[in-house]
Amino acid sequence: MSNTKILAVIAFVITFLLGGVSGYMMAPVESAEETEQKDSSDSEEEKEKLTYEEFQAKMIEDLNLSEDQQDPIFDKIRENRKANREVVNKHRENMRDELAENYELFLDDLSEILDSQQFESFEEYYGRDALRKRRRE
Repeated sequence: MSNTKILAVIAFVITFLLGGVSGYMMAPVESAEETEQKDSSDSEEEKEKLTYEEFQAKMIEDLNLSEDQQDPIFDKIRENRKANREVVNKHRENMRDELAENYELFLDDLSEILDSQQFESFEEYYGRDALRKRRRE
């Protein structure tokens, strides 16, 4: 591999690592007071949310739906929501697969640059699973 490629990959790895570390270090830390305020505002927001039954009643009233219209419209709403969930889930699965494939290609590239001990150390300290573990700690 040419020196230019090696330098480019090293620059990419360093940039990647610095981005991950800086993102981890700069993550906001909430104080107990902020957490309490957030919890109280969440409960107020939840109070404002309509239950499904309240939503139905409001829609029936707002649209002046007849008895014959109510079941078909709410069936269509449920079908639409289910179809939307399926689309989102399909895209999530595809995205996860593509990200995993991309990460494997990245590791293959690194294994060509680093010796086996360096590569193992990279995976242990800077690999995707290591970074996830550190975030949880």
